[in-house]
This record gives sequence, C-alpha cells and structure tokens, in this order.
Amino acid sequence: MGNRIELLKSRKGFYRDNYNRVCSALLLTLFIILILSALVIYLTVFSPTPDFYASSQDGKLTRLVSFESSSDMRT
Repeated sequence: MGNRIELLKSRKGFYRDNYNRVCSALLLTLFIILILSALVIYLTVFSPTPDFYASSQDGKLTRLVSFESSSDMRT
C-alpha cells in the first residue's frame, strides 16, 4: 500500500513540475512576442522615407522627387 501512494505522489510531482515548466516557457514566449511586436510597430511608424535615385546613361544620379512635392515647389 505504501508503494502505491509513493508512486502516485511521484507521478503527481512529475506532472506538476512539467506543468510549471510549460507555463514558464509559454510566459517567456509571450513576453518575447510582445517585445518583437512592439519593435516591428516602432520600426514601421518611425522609419524614414526612402530616397529614390535614377541613373542616366553616363552614370549620373538624379534624385527623384514625388509629384506632390514638386507641385509645391512651383507655387
């Protein structure tokens, strides 16, 4: 009878320990996901606008200006 009780206690401890380990791993994973999501949102919101250049046949670069900003320059 004593062996059966010890066996049940050891099984209970095994499942309890693994449950705690899995919960800790899930919390760590959730924390990492939140940090990476915040980083992606930050980089999306605060990223600078890219500069575009066109090259001519002789290799000179000309900065391309959007149509809206070029119309603002004329007025």
